[in-house]
Amino acid sequence: MILLWLNIGENVKILLLNPPMHYGAYNEAGRIYVDKSYPPLGLGYLAAVLEKEGYDVKLIDMIDTSFKAAERIIRGEKPQVVGISCNLTDFRWGAFELAKIAKRVDSNMVVVLGGSHATHLYRQILENFPVDIIVRFEGEFVFLEVVEALETGSDLKSVKGIAYRDGGKIVKTEDRQAIKTLDSLPFPAYHFFDFDKYVHYASPVKFKGKNVSELKSSNMMASRGCPYHCKYCSISTFWHSCRFRTVNNVVDEMEFLHENYGVTHFNFFDDVFTLDKARVEKLCREIIRRKLDISWECVTRVDFVSDDMLAWMKKAGCLSISYGVESGSPTVLNAVNKKQTLDQIVRAFHMTHKHGILAYILLMVGNPNESNNSIDETIDLLRIIKPDKIRTTLTMVYPATDLYSTCKEKGWIDDEYWLTKKAAPIYTVENSVGQLQKWESKIVFSYYMQRGKIVKLLEILFYRAFFKNLREIARRLGSRVDERVERIDHMLHST
Repeated sequence: MILLWLNIGENVKILLLNPPMHYGAYNEAGRIYVDKSYPPLGLGYLAAVLEKEGYDVKLIDMIDTSFKAAERIIRGEKPQVVGISCNLTDFRWGAFELAKIAKRVDSNMVVVLGGSHATHLYRQILENFPVDIIVRFEGEFVFLEVVEALETGSDLKSVKGIAYRDGGKIVKTEDRQAIKTLDSLPFPAYHFFDFDKYVHYASPVKFKGKNVSELKSSNMMASRGCPYHCKYCSISTFWHSCRFRTVNNVVDEMEFLHENYGVTHFNFFDDVFTLDKARVEKLCREIIRRKLDISWECVTRVDFVSDDMLAWMKKAGCLSISYGVESGSPTVLNAVNKKQTLDQIVRAFHMTHKHGILAYILLMVGNPNESNNSIDETIDLLRIIKPDKIRTTLTMVYPATDLYSTCKEKGWIDDEYWLTKKAAPIYTVENSVGQLQKWESKIVFSYYMQRGKIVKLLEILFYRAFFKNLREIARRLGSRVDERVERIDHMLHST
C-alpha cells in the first residue's frame, strides 16, 4: 500500500469522527440502546493533543447523524486523514461504514481507527474493511506520531502501538507503554461539543431541587485502569495499568467546565473511582476549598469505600455512587473472579446510606454458574442492602475477555462473529435467553415489590411489553427507531 509512505505535506487536515449509532445493533434479547448522555471524551483528548501541536483538526460527534449526511460532511471537509472511534463493540459497524464512506469520497484519504474493539481485533478489521491504520490501546500520542509520520513521509514502522496494511501484509509495530503521567494530556477539546444536544435521562438524583436531567452535565475521567480481572470485562487488557491524574489537575478541569460551559454536574467514568481513598479525600477537600458549586456521581467497587472518605464525598457534592455488585451469589462472584464478599457489599451500602449518598446497584444476570438458587441469593441481598436504584443487564460476551476465550474453547463462538452486524452475544452456554429474561424479571419484580413501588413496577412491565412490540415493528420495516423510543429503553434498563 504505497499511500502510507507518501508525503502528505504540511497543513494536513484531520477529521475526527464519533460514528453514527442509530442503526441499532440487536442481540438475542433486542436490548441494545444508544446512550446519548455525554460527549466522546476519547476523541476530545485526541483533538486537544493535535491542536496543541498546531494541527488543523475538527471533531464531529455523528452519533445521531445519518450516513448520507455523514458523507456530505466528509465531502465538505475534505480531510486528508480521518480518525474514527471504534471503541464499542456493539456499534462497530458504524465505524466500518464511515471508513467505507471516506474511501468512497477519496480513495487517497487515510483512514485510522482506534478504541477498544479496534485494538483487540485489529487484524480482522484491516483484512476486511477499507481501514489503513489501527491505533492500538491508548491513542493520544500514538495518533499524533501517526500524523507526523504521514506528514513527513516517515516509515510507519517507527511508530509504536499501531497496526497497518502494507500491500497484502498486516504489520504490527512494537507495543507502546501506557502514558505514565496523565497530567501531560491537555483537557479534552470541549469546544467541539454541544452540551445541550446530549440527552439526560430521568434520575432520582437532585441537586438544589433540580433533577440531574435538568442540569448541564459532563463526563470526566480522573484515572485510567482497573487492577482487577473480572472474566466478563476487557478493561484491564485495554488500559494495562492503573494511573491517576493529580488532584489539582482534576479539579482544574471541573472548574474550567463550570466557568466556561456552565457545567454543574459531573459523571466520573473511572472504572474504580475510589481506588485510592486518600486521594479521593484530597480531591473532595480541594473542591470544597475552591467553593465549587457543583454535584457529581461515580462508579466504584464495594471494597474501596470507608466512612471518612464517604463523609468527604458528601460534603464535596457527591450525590450517588454506582456499585458494580453483579450478583448476590458467592458462587457466581467466584466464577467471574470478582474478588468481593457479601459482607463487603452490605457494609458499603450501609455506609453510603448513612452518609446521605444514594447507593445504586449494577447487576448482571447470566454469568457462569447462574441458577435459580443464585437468583434467589441476589434477591435476598437486595432485601438487606436496599439500593436506591437498580440496573440489570444480561451477561454479554465481548472480545479480549476470559469469558470470550472460554466460549471460543468450547466452540460456542469464533472471531467470525464480529464480521456480522450483530451486537455482542448473550452468554447462553449454560442457560437460554428466555430463562435469563425470566430471572431478570424476577429480580426487578422483587426489587420494586420490596420497596412498595407497585405503580412503578406496573409502569415498567407495561412499557417493556410495549417497547418490545415497537422494536419488532421497527425491525421488520427496516426503519430507524425514534429517539423517544430509545429514551424509554434507556430508562427501563436504568430503573
